[in-house]
Amino acid sequence: MFERVDLAVPTASGVKARPLRFAWIPIPLFAIAIAAVWFWGAPRAIEPPYLVAILNFILRTATSVFVAYLAARSFGRNGSLSVLLLGCGMLTVGVSSLVSGLAVHFQQVNLAVTVFNTGMAFAGVCHVLMVLIVFGRDNRVVRHARMVVTTAYTLVVLIVAALSYAAAVEATPLFIDPVTGPTPLRQTVLGTAVGMFAFAAVVVGSISRQRTWTFGRWYAMAMALFALGLFAVLIAPVIGGLVGWLGRSATYLGAIYMLVGVWLASSKNGEWDAVLHAALRESEGNFRALADATSEGIAISEDGVIRDANERLANMLGCDLDELIGRSLTDFIPPDQVDRIVQAMRSTHQATFEHEIIRKDGKRISVETHSQTRILNKQTRWFAAIRDISDRKQQEQALRKSHDELERRVAERTAELKQRADQLAHLTSELTMTEQRERRRLAQVLHDHLQQLLVGAKYGLGSIGKHLAPEPQRALDEVDRLLDESVKVSRSLAVELSPPILHEAGLAAGLDWLARWMQETHGLTVNLKVEGHIAVDREDVRLMIFQAVRELLFNVAKHADVSQAKVTVSQHDDQQLQVTVEDHGSGFDSASMFNSVGRVAGGFGLFSIRERLELLGGTFKMQSKPGQGTHITLTAQLKGEGEGPPSSGLAHAVRAAPRQPSPPAAAEPARPDRQPGPIRLMLADDHAVMRQGLSAMLAGESAIEVVGEAANGEEAVKMARRLRPDVILMDYSMPILNGVQATRAIIAERPDTCIIGLSMYEEPETAAAMLDAGAVAYTTKAGHRDALVEMIRTVAGATKPSASQAHPSGPPTR
Repeated sequence: MFERVDLAVPTASGVKARPLRFAWIPIPLFAIAIAAVWFWGAPRAIEPPYLVAILNFILRTATSVFVAYLAARSFGRNGSLSVLLLGCGMLTVGVSSLVSGLAVHFQQVNLAVTVFNTGMAFAGVCHVLMVLIVFGRDNRVVRHARMVVTTAYTLVVLIVAALSYAAAVEATPLFIDPVTGPTPLRQTVLGTAVGMFAFAAVVVGSISRQRTWTFGRWYAMAMALFALGLFAVLIAPVIGGLVGWLGRSATYLGAIYMLVGVWLASSKNGEWDAVLHAALRESEGNFRALADATSEGIAISEDGVIRDANERLANMLGCDLDELIGRSLTDFIPPDQVDRIVQAMRSTHQATFEHEIIRKDGKRISVETHSQTRILNKQTRWFAAIRDISDRKQQEQALRKSHDELERRVAERTAELKQRADQLAHLTSELTMTEQRERRRLAQVLHDHLQQLLVGAKYGLGSIGKHLAPEPQRALDEVDRLLDESVKVSRSLAVELSPPILHEAGLAAGLDWLARWMQETHGLTVNLKVEGHIAVDREDVRLMIFQAVRELLFNVAKHADVSQAKVTVSQHDDQQLQVTVEDHGSGFDSASMFNSVGRVAGGFGLFSIRERLELLGGTFKMQSKPGQGTHITLTAQLKGEGEGPPSSGLAHAVRAAPRQPSPPAAAEPARPDRQPGPIRLMLADDHAVMRQGLSAMLAGESAIEVVGEAANGEEAVKMARRLRPDVILMDYSMPILNGVQATRAIIAERPDTCIIGLSMYEEPETAAAMLDAGAVAYTTKAGHRDALVEMIRTVAGATKPSASQAHPSGPPTR
């Protein structure tokens, strides 16, 4: 009935050749090449125009479609279902390869990958079903073969076309993400195809080794090449890389092998599928021996009656084999489990379930049954493999107890680790805050004590200088210059330690100051872009981000060899703050920055930034290549379990575009209606040395009379209400009420009062805050004495009176 096909084929010279002798060699060669390229890496392969489309069409589409044609012709003669499945699988390979090649040419990568991977998976299903049907000795013949094959092939083409359209309009899930690359769905689908082709290769290859079967060997090698090629595509690091090209080449050769096998077998009257049936039938005796040798009990029943079984099942039930044949299955199943088992057998074609069976002696044992139900000759047959799992059940029970204990311990350790992580995050926050407190304390010492003493000494020298001869005056001027330099150095150090604008106006304003400071001190132009509204309430996060950006800008100024950098700040839904620092400088190899323990080689600053951010719930991402600049993204969580202490000071939002403040020394026009007499001046400063120095400096000015001194903002408001001075020298930083708050309160009660803002700070934001509050002018304490006196006269609208002029009685008016 079955025809035996010889391996030898006639050659042109009439001498027999054996094409299979060396045909297997490309398989290990491809495996070695793929492994080598994947392990050592390789540059991206070159793809000339139309190359992929042409190769796919010639080596996959044309060959696969021709194989499908030969299969259809054979199916039309014998109606074998296995041949139809093989033809559908190869047609799917051909059509999906054609679409994939065209999509790659038109740069539709996701479309190409979606259609090719899904098509390969569907083709793999067809080949596995074909192998299973032949392996199960199902010799059924399909009627109306020509109509069936036409319908099946049409459905295959329509399915691939529908899939292509869905992928083209992005109606299918992504198989390739433009940013992250292959998606888990793509890897799963392609991995499934690899497994199915490998399964078909192994099964058919194992059978063909036992029989002289030409088509089986070519078919097994073709399936192996398909599996190997798809596996290479699966592990390829980039689309179009050398590993992927090796995978494509393997699939091309696999399609050729399939064509060769089908062509050789078709030359034997087209019955190339019958050889596989013959080989399987000849091995039926081997399977019978295997059934007797297996450790599982095997039973075959027909309409519920046991027709055949092996010795293992009889031993399991404690009876002879003859006692099983002809008995009902339900005789060995406990009555309370019969309905469940029968329902499971009837509801599914294949089923696996656990239950109990009753031995001849009445003892119950636990078993696991793998069943398959089939209809043969209009009769229901049930094939079952029964395994004794009594020992396993006992082990499972013991393992379950151990598992519960392990889960309890894991939960305890997880809770402990979480607690320690929270503690570490809290310590990180405390470290940041402690560092900042020390910075602010040192800055405050410099500002509130050292700078005030230096300015007080400067004012005292100014008072002495008015009574000295020209020669001592020059020495005194030199001392005054040294005092100015000392004040400048002290102020710069205080601001670098802790910029006041960061605590008073928020992160955006602090970064704006930092941009100007980098330009002034390091010559680095920083393009700051604040996107939208920035409100960082967590002081530890605000300080950490500011310090991190300052450290990164220092690195740019020192190492990037550029004069510009860009800082972008954005906030997302009050939950996350993102800051990017980028430059187009010399760059570096970011991959080699971190050693095996995660530290930064030669860059503790970057390591510290990353570690602190991560402990506070943030992230640190760095991208850099030599000669291509550096791009660093800092992400911080604004809320969460690790939230640090609330911020202090004025933490309000700042406009995205920093405002250009007015010049600090600008004054409003003088009052035209002030009465003649000395200018009534009030001093408001929390430092006694400053007040004494100012009083001493102004004591020699007959046109100015100091009528009062206030030590804080609240006292200044009360004293201004009582004394009604013409001019107030208002310190910017004072306790209880600061200079801005006191100025606003005084102007609200007496709009005609002239207030001059006075501070050690030179930042434009400080001057702008005083002027916005109502001050008519602003100057620094380190300014020249004569300039301050002239400013007092200008804002008061007074001319210098004679020494004999008396102050008029009653409160001054405007």
